[in-house]
Amino acid sequence: MAEYYPPTSFFFRVLFKDLKGVGKDGEASFKEISGLGVNNSVETVSEGGLLEYQHKLPSTYSYTNIVLKRGLVLDSALRKWVEDGVKKFEFTPLTVMIELLGPGGQKNKPKVVMSWTIHNTWPVKWELSNFDSQQNDIAIETMELAFSYMETK
Repeated sequence: MAEYYPPTSFFFRVLFKDLKGVGKDGEASFKEISGLGVNNSVETVSEGGLLEYQHKLPSTYSYTNIVLKRGLVLDSALRKWVEDGVKKFEFTPLTVMIELLGPGGQKNKPKVVMSWTIHNTWPVKWELSNFDSQQNDIAIETMELAFSYMETK
């Protein structure tokens, strides 16, 4: 049996489908992605007449918001899309693909280890990192995105 090594988390790409003005195939670069997850709600049902018995049953599930961080880009189609949603309340839902990459693809291209396709994505929040005169950091913009559902491959 071959040895298994978990994939690294630093090699990934994000594709914004149908967003004009973004890189090739809608690709945009990010420093960090967080919030990729799903939660189940639990419903508690008491058994009739017996107070000590409770049944916990799975209920609906919900997705957490995706948080993307990158160096501040002054003029970008992605930032305009986020600002239109957050400031003007003008939403154009997009399909976003997050791909975890690894070595071993064809013609020196990375191989997609796993991917998440996020449907009906829309911006919830935009934030800029703190300005600090005693630090030598890059200005980081943070975008928070909500979505309807997710497919994993």
